[in-house]
Amino acid sequence: MLSILGSTWGILTSFRASLYESGWLPCRNLERPVISIGALSVGGAGKTPTTALVASLLSEAGIQPAILSRGYRRRSTAALLVSHGDARGPIVEVDQAGDEPFWLASVLPTVPVVVAKRREEAAHVALTAAAVIPDVFLLDDGFQHLRVARNANLLIVNPEQPFWEDAPIPSGRLREASSAATRADGFLIVRADTEAARGLHNRFPEHPRFELTRQIPCCWPLGQEIPRAWPTTESNEATEIRFKGSAFAFAGIARPERFFEDLEADGVTLKGQYAFPDHHEFRAQDVTRVVRMAQECGADTLVTTEKDAVRLPNKAFPGPLWVWGYRLQTSSPETLVSWLKDLTGLSSLPDAA
Repeated sequence: MLSILGSTWGILTSFRASLYESGWLPCRNLERPVISIGALSVGGAGKTPTTALVASLLSEAGIQPAILSRGYRRRSTAALLVSHGDARGPIVEVDQAGDEPFWLASVLPTVPVVVAKRREEAAHVALTAAAVIPDVFLLDDGFQHLRVARNANLLIVNPEQPFWEDAPIPSGRLREASSAATRADGFLIVRADTEAARGLHNRFPEHPRFELTRQIPCCWPLGQEIPRAWPTTESNEATEIRFKGSAFAFAGIARPERFFEDLEADGVTLKGQYAFPDHHEFRAQDVTRVVRMAQECGADTLVTTEKDAVRLPNKAFPGPLWVWGYRLQTSSPETLVSWLKDLTGLSSLPDAA
């Protein structure tokens, strides 16, 4: 039954895409070039960290991006400016922006971030209300947002379960049939894997592929400013988990088990763990629960993800709580930026000094 439902969903999404491709449904052209970053699978593909990486690389190259996001599970419904891009960071609360746009605005204070159900509305807000004028729009999780035309369509590949080995929901984790990958101009492989890279090359030999790896993770107390200078694996800097003793980990993300595994791989002694639903809206009783569970298992401190930290009900968390995070990097940033500039027609912009 699940297989039949998955096949039906794949057919319906393919039909929808064909309506846009044939012109039966119109694509909106925005007033700036558009780079879409997305995935075929639901949750946990690394879309938002990848958007942060692309935005950072473009900024370093002298190109001013603005990020347009849907703002999943936010309380507001109107198009909303989350950050002016003037180094102040978020100007609204997380429940109005959504956790992912709020996080993007926090870690990229010089990049405007706008949320709206329709990205063309978000683009209008970015052009009329942001403090800086964008050169290019980035669609965070935009692969299925077909009503907006794009100059570059980047598809993220999860090597743990690549799209060609998966199926549409509910029988698998794909939002649409795997054949939708043909819409991509290029691929980003998160957590580079030789076998996945080979499989991708065999299927799309002419498409550019960029391997993304995780930088050294950092950990800091809740309430402390997010580290701006992130060490790379090529540098001699060593960033260690700075809290002592054992920990109790909790998270409300798409794939919490990966977070728990990463903590242990980074040398954290986990006494216990608890997974909330993805995008969970933390309340006071949730805080009480995890504190109690940490005490019962004898953990010295609690640790959670950056995405969860912005959704905690207040910063006066009872007891020690550490925030764990990482950034993505690519071994060929110049090649990626040059390719994006060519696709978007931004090659004439001068490189940053």
